[in-house]
Amino acid sequence: MIKAAADILIGTRERMAKGLSELSDEQWFTQPDGFANNIAWNVGHLIMAQQGLCYGRLGLAVPFGNDNMKQYRALYGGGTSPTDWSANPDTAELLRLFTDLPKQMLEDANAGLFDNLEMPEPVEGRFPPPQTTLHGLIFNQYHEGLHIGTMGELIGFMKKE
Repeated sequence: MIKAAADILIGTRERMAKGLSELSDEQWFTQPDGFANNIAWNVGHLIMAQQGLCYGRLGLAVPFGNDNMKQYRALYGGGTSPTDWSANPDTAELLRLFTDLPKQMLEDANAGLFDNLEMPEPVEGRFPPPQTTLHGLIFNQYHEGLHIGTMGELIGFMKKE
């Protein structure tokens, strides 16, 4: 099941990345009235959340490194906003991580990294804490869907202008 979750994540992110790669930098960083963030923030948030939900909450090291995780939390964590950024992030790097990290998750699943893991003590948060590895991966898919929907709304808004 974990391998299936990783496969689904790879497929949805690759389809999304195809459309994102066609956007201009201006579109990546546009934050229309009524929106709390932009496409770049959503992509960075999904990268950070997937690393946290699928690795960090399980007590595993995040594949893209703890220092990167700290930076991503500061830029893309809950309660952050692109209006607070001192500079825009590199969209090519965001897109690369967006598509590469789920592939790493599949490699890790094939290597047995997620086998027989038990969730650590629940962490208080906005959503109920996952109780098993599989629950964490399923919740990640739900979370991805929320933000991919938001990105679709942002893209649709920009096409109207």
